[in-house]
Amino acid sequence: MNHEFHSWKQAYRDGMSQNGYHDKRKFVVNFDAFPEDIKAVGDAVRAYKETKRIAPRYEVINGVTFYYENMVMSEKLISELEKFSRVCEDDVYSICEDDGRLVIY
Repeated sequence: MNHEFHSWKQAYRDGMSQNGYHDKRKFVVNFDAFPEDIKAVGDAVRAYKETKRIAPRYEVINGVTFYYENMVMSEKLISELEKFSRVCEDDVYSICEDDGRLVIY
């Protein structure tokens, strides 16, 4: 993520000499000159905190974890997941419904 910020790019350019040598002592990031970078970092931290507050919904069936959102875990759905869990290769999947059909990925 650092390399996308204007402040980092400027510090990188400032630290490079004409012969291509990089002097890390000149790689000084001045965030005060780039308030949009500070805002972007703040937005990322807020998004991370918001995500951490929302507990993931999941079901473990035969040792296989199925993560889902906006679905009702019915007996029919659990039965389908039990069948899938016996033949699947991985131990973690995300599931959703698309036009009433179960999608496992």
